[in-house]
Amino acid sequence: MPRPLNAAARQRSWAEAGVRLWWMSAIAIALIVAYLTAARVLSSIRDRSLQRSGIPVIATIERIAGRHQQSRGTPVPVKLSYTLPDGRQFIDATEHLLDATNNEVILRAKDPLPIRVDPMDPTRWTEDRDRGSIFRSLGVSIALLPIVLLLLLLAMLRRRSVLAVWRSGEPSEAVVLSQKSSALAPASQLVSISLVNDLERRVVSVLHPRKAGVLSKGDTLWVVAPQGKPHRAIEAKLYMEQSTKSE
Repeated sequence: MPRPLNAAARQRSWAEAGVRLWWMSAIAIALIVAYLTAARVLSSIRDRSLQRSGIPVIATIERIAGRHQQSRGTPVPVKLSYTLPDGRQFIDATEHLLDATNNEVILRAKDPLPIRVDPMDPTRWTEDRDRGSIFRSLGVSIALLPIVLLLLLLAMLRRRSVLAVWRSGEPSEAVVLSQKSSALAPASQLVSISLVNDLERRVVSVLHPRKAGVLSKGDTLWVVAPQGKPHRAIEAKLYMEQSTKSE
């Protein structure tokens, strides 16, 4: 008879190593997406504001990423020289051109380039051109979103597999062979165990939370695993309701 899917089992299944790896990866990439999105949106807002309020100037391209010409398909470091209406001259080698929609356009050294210069900080400029929708600058973020969704899907599939082990796996006593800290779950021990009923005495690992008690070599614990597949073992008491554990 399958074991019930109680609250403890539903919660603990997310913490198993094979599940945790995928959802933690999804969160990490989601944070990267959020950072890239925020950075590009803020940069786009600043550029659009500067394009509205900046001083129009025709700059001269002195050098393009160390070359004499470059396709407009990607942002590239450029060295510009420009003169403000009041006669001040500037050379800037740190800014980047924005992406262009037409990859066939070639920029060459000594070409003119319309820019807008910040009147409060003349070293700050932006290209004076039609930028289109702000979403055009979010290509990398949009490309990463399917990866986040895929990782979450893998986490849910692995969790379903773990819950299937809890419901239908065979109980077995296991002996602790060694333990060490887990980089994946710092609050847990990565415990190497051998199932007593495994004739091959295969060594497998389970995550054991320190709050459930610290395990040492020679200790025993009960696990649940599919027949003949000790590598899928999970610690039984972590999936049991508190009232059941105390009985």
